[in-house]
Amino acid sequence: RKTVLLRCKGLVWIGAMMGFVAGLSGRPARVGAVGRGAACRRRCGVLRMSDDGMTQSERMAALLGRDVAEEKKKSAAFAEKMRSSVASENLRNRVMAVFAVMVGFGTYFAEKANPASGPFLLHKLEETSMPLVEAQSNGRPSLVEFYAEWCGNCSKMAAGMADLESKFDNRVNFVVLDGDKEENAESVDRFGVDGLPHIAILDEAGNIETTFVGYIPHDILEQDLEALVAHKELPHKGFDLIEVLRIRDDASDY
Repeated sequence: RKTVLLRCKGLVWIGAMMGFVAGLSGRPARVGAVGRGAACRRRCGVLRMSDDGMTQSERMAALLGRDVAEEKKKSAAFAEKMRSSVASENLRNRVMAVFAVMVGFGTYFAEKANPASGPFLLHKLEETSMPLVEAQSNGRPSLVEFYAEWCGNCSKMAAGMADLESKFDNRVNFVVLDGDKEENAESVDRFGVDGLPHIAILDEAGNIETTFVGYIPHDILEQDLEALVAHKELPHKGFDLIEVLRIRDDASDY
């Protein structure tokens, strides 16, 4: 799944660079059609000159009683039209190649210029979070989140997670792990991660108090963390957002 998501950026850049190279090479988009037409004319002898200085098409026109001069004009006009078509295609290719490269660079710099983006925050949270082993042995409760760059709900929750980390600083350990990295495979198995985001709340001894899978509202996590640091029962232990929404829908029917 991560490959499906990273492929987008990869394909954009590969397509942009291929388009750019193709544009600079001067090859028209319809090179197949033009090439086949020229090959056909060569095979048919249209471009070959006869002994009397006329092409076969002009000689045929003379045999049919047509005006050879007019036939030459038509041939010249056709050739000019083909050259114009090729030049137009070349120009269009170059414009599209430059545009594709500009889009690629624009996307790249837009992501860099927007530090509040979900993937950016998640990577920062992972970089600054303490090792899981240390979090489970320093005597503080912990929140452990498994995420992936392609996970939409992970990105949606990133800003809220950063806010919670700031609010509970020095009271709760925040450990953020990329579930797609091989180095985290053992932790993924140990926590039974089968969906993302996967959030586990641990007590001071490192025991799992509750686990959440999927999108979790900010206030739900905040209330559970408040109860955790106050050594109270977690109000949303076993929280199931789908079940909550179902109950709300049923209540709205009355």
